[in-house]
Amino acid sequence: MQNNTLGSLIAKLEATGLADQPGRLLYSGIGTLCPGKIYMLGYNPGGDPEAENDSPKARLAKLASLRPDWNEYLDGVWYPRGRACPAGGAPLQRRVQTLLGGIGLPTRSVLASNLIFVRSKDQSRLAEASRLADQCWAVHRFLLEQTQPQSILSIGGNKVFDFIAGQSTTLSSIEQHTVGHGDWKCQATRVAIGGRTFNLVSLPHLSRYAVDRYPNVIAWVTAKLAV
Repeated sequence: MQNNTLGSLIAKLEATGLADQPGRLLYSGIGTLCPGKIYMLGYNPGGDPEAENDSPKARLAKLASLRPDWNEYLDGVWYPRGRACPAGGAPLQRRVQTLLGGIGLPTRSVLASNLIFVRSKDQSRLAEASRLADQCWAVHRFLLEQTQPQSILSIGGNKVFDFIAGQSTTLSSIEQHTVGHGDWKCQATRVAIGGRTFNLVSLPHLSRYAVDRYPNVIAWVTAKLAV
């Protein structure tokens, strides 16, 4: 099933016209291309697109040669501010591990992607973000159909939450929860997409928000995901 899904996923990616641009689609291994509890989304891949110029399509081909449970948040070697961290040891990687562990899910079991597949140094340098999100959404719709999660979890801030809410039918009022950092908030609601219903839950972008310091926030997110 996973190999069939991977082939269809590559075809969907090629149809976006973004398959060969610098970026990434999956942060989890091909073993997560199956029914699971959570579909986790960041905003877009960070880093210098000139230095890290591997494409989403090339990366999917690479994933097919790695073990099915390979995971960028555990096995990837990242270079925040130009300095190499041990595999899985960058701050964002550790925050994802702590968040998912607090929810009660192994990091390797969670399908992880980004709303937008194109790489940029930061969000402000991502040109035509709205158009890119629209192009990528067809791929996300396909993955949601294939994996049938209970919940969509944004770790990329409210931009991800707002986009998905705008593409779906909102079934409940939006709840908010303070996170202990300025006026940043988590958000949660229920949405319907393509005849399926999902919990939609958002955290501030984990590249900036140290969720590992706030177990009460992880407990609130867990309750809203209902996993």
